[in-house]
Amino acid sequence: MSWLARLRNVFRADEVSEEIEREMAFHLAERTDELIAAGASPEAARREAERRFGSDLLQRDNTRDRDVLVWLETLLGDFRYGLRALRRSPVFGLAAILTLAIGIGANTAVFTLLHGLLLRSLPVTRPEELARIGLTNLGDGPPAPFIPYRMIQQLRREQRSFVDLSAWREQSVAVSDRDGMKRWHQVGLVSGNAFALLGAQPRLGRLIDESDDVPGGPAHGWPVVLSDGFWRDRFAAEVSGTFVQIVGVTPPAFHGLWPGVEPKLYLPMQFLTVLQGRDDLNSPAPTSVVWCAAIGRLKPGVSHAAAGVEMAASQGRLLHEFTPPDFLRNPGSKTLA
Repeated sequence: MSWLARLRNVFRADEVSEEIEREMAFHLAERTDELIAAGASPEAARREAERRFGSDLLQRDNTRDRDVLVWLETLLGDFRYGLRALRRSPVFGLAAILTLAIGIGANTAVFTLLHGLLLRSLPVTRPEELARIGLTNLGDGPPAPFIPYRMIQQLRREQRSFVDLSAWREQSVAVSDRDGMKRWHQVGLVSGNAFALLGAQPRLGRLIDESDDVPGGPAHGWPVVLSDGFWRDRFAAEVSGTFVQIVGVTPPAFHGLWPGVEPKLYLPMQFLTVLQGRDDLNSPAPTSVVWCAAIGRLKPGVSHAAAGVEMAASQGRLLHEFTPPDFLRNPGSKTLA
C-alpha cells in the first residue's frame, strides 16, 4: 500500500473498515471451502470457520489500529534512513529516487517489506531483525502477505540482506485423538529452518528442523510439534490419516504468526504433499503455486530499507518466473513488499 493510500486511510475510517471486512470475508470463505472439501456441510463449515477465525470485531479493530501505527512508524524510520543514505552517497540517493519514480510511473511490480508490530511482538530472539516479504499495489485489493513457495527458495539462494528466509503456511486439517475421534484444527506448515531462524526454544523435546523437511518425508516418519496449549489439553497421533511422531512442544508464549488463529500443531512444509495428495510444492509447473508467508532475519548492520532495495532489484524476474500465468495480467501493479 502506498504512503498516499495510508495517509488517506487515517482520514477515511469508514472506508478502511469496509476494506478490512472484505478481506476478512475472503479468508472466511477460503477456510469454509477447505472444510466443505473435507466433507463438512456448508452450514457446519461456515460455523466452524467463524469460530476459528475468532472475534470479528476484535480482528477489525486490531487490523485497523495496526495498519495506521505500522505506517506511521515505517514512514518515520524510512525517512531517517533515507536522510542518512543521501548524506553518505548523494549520487546513489538520486538514482534510487529516479528509479522509484520510474517504477511508479510504469505501474511495475515490486516487493515490499513488512516489519511491523506483529513480528516485533514475537517471543523470539531479537524480533526487531525480522521482516516479512509480501506483495502490494494489487489494484484495489489489500496487501498480500504471501508469495509463492518456490520464489522463497530462489530468494534464499540469491539474496544477501538476510541471514536466511523461511516459509510459513496455515491450514485446516483433521486430527484423530486417542479415542479415534476426528476434529478439525489449524496447523502451521513450516520450512525446516523456520524455528531456528526465529531462535525459538522448545518447551519439551525439539522443534522442526532441516532434516524433517525433505520431499517424501524423513526416513523415521513425519514429525509433529505441538503448541503448548494443545499439549496441555490433549495430543494426537494421526493427522489426515497419516501417523506422525510427536517430537516436541513449542514455548508457552509462542502463538504462531497469524493474529487471532493459533496453530495447534506444526509440521514440515513438505507434509503439504500428503495433505493435498499431489506435489504442487516442488513442481515447476506454472499453475502449481503454493502461497506462503516469507519470514526473514536481517543480517547485522542491514536495515529494512536496504533489504527492500535489494528485493526490488529482482522483483520483475521473480514475479514472472514464479507466479501463475494470469497473475500479472490482472488489473493493478504487483510489488514485493
